[in-house]
Amino acid sequence: MQDVASERSTDASVLRDGQRVLAELYMLGLVVECYAKALCVEHSGDALRRSVGHDLITILEQTGFGRMDLPPDCREFAESRDAWRRKQHG
Repeated sequence: MQDVASERSTDASVLRDGQRVLAELYMLGLVVECYAKALCVEHSGDALRRSVGHDLITILEQTGFGRMDLPPDCREFAESRDAWRRKQHG
């Protein structure tokens, strides 16, 4: 997952250089998600326990972190990124 995150980070840079801001933001969200999944795998020594889709909070909770462990701006990003979460809670 770290390799995927690194590669997507390069993609985000190319999009930024091309002034494709929305596409860059989408790609950066994927970068964060990949790093979160890599952290989960590194912490647990195993793959994610279940399919978590793109829900960053659920991914991080599987590593033993809670939403309140995140700085407020990161927590806001993680909570607002998943469309399913917004549909359920919004």
